[in-house]
Amino acid sequence: TDLLAVMRWTPQEVLAGKERRAAVLAATRASDRAELDAFAAVTGADRDALLRANATIETMCSAVAHVPSATVARNMDFFPADALGPATMVQVVREPGRRSYAAVGWPAMAGVISGINDAGLSACILLNWKGGDPAPGEPLAFRVRAILQDCADVEAGIATMRAAPVGSRHYVLLADARTAAVAWWAPDGPHVDRPSADGWLVASNWIRDGSGPRADDERGCSLVAACAALSAVPDAAWFRRVLSASYMTGLNAQAMVLSSRDRRLELALAEGMTPAALNSWRVVELGPLLDGVGVDKAAVVRLPAESPMLHYTR
Repeated sequence: TDLLAVMRWTPQEVLAGKERRAAVLAATRASDRAELDAFAAVTGADRDALLRANATIETMCSAVAHVPSATVARNMDFFPADALGPATMVQVVREPGRRSYAAVGWPAMAGVISGINDAGLSACILLNWKGGDPAPGEPLAFRVRAILQDCADVEAGIATMRAAPVGSRHYVLLADARTAAVAWWAPDGPHVDRPSADGWLVASNWIRDGSGPRADDERGCSLVAACAALSAVPDAAWFRRVLSASYMTGLNAQAMVLSSRDRRLELALAEGMTPAALNSWRVVELGPLLDGVGVDKAAVVRLPAESPMLHYTR
């Protein structure tokens, strides 16, 4: 309810009209509708509010993928960060006959905003600021969930994105152990951007220019500059640090690094006025959990905050 209250500025995303809500519900997979119904029945939550919340969180973010390292570093910028950060959950979902996956989300989120599956395929949603109002369709967070449950690599994920229009113009950053891509739907159909020749792929919320950000994309260009300044192969600490260059002040609820080869999650969360990218980190080895080990066996290692890079607003 709190989330929906602050999202009134994007009525197409909160499904303000009954007709649009009905159309989006009809486009939602039967299994996803059943899960929302079951959650509502058990908790007493309003099913309509659950649907709207799951169709709302398509976020103002920035990310960089490095193909040689099979790593994605991603800021999840959304408000209210001081509420969304502490409320963050890492969910491990295992459904018979489908791939297991881990999602970084919140209670009652059945869709996926950021996640990785047992094959090492990761997927993250980033808002497309100039994408325009889409026709009603499957909520993007549920399409991303389907990608993680049914696909083993980027190419299969792209095919699933292209299979039918979604009710969103926003970007999805896909990455596996071999490559990465940004996929989205526009009025003229599906689009895909690939990494540059040196293996980098940068994404933000601004209009895309080929495989990289345009010159007027401050956050995207800040990440490009950080990548260009590297004189060696980036290590794990660099990926944690680079997020401090592009987080959005007042909105940075989560910062994360996803490793496709190691199936590892590194996660930092906002606390009060401290943005996630400037906070301490938790490292979770997801591989055993995705392979069936009980979540009670999860090993979490705490790391201190990293020394920040130059922020794009300075």
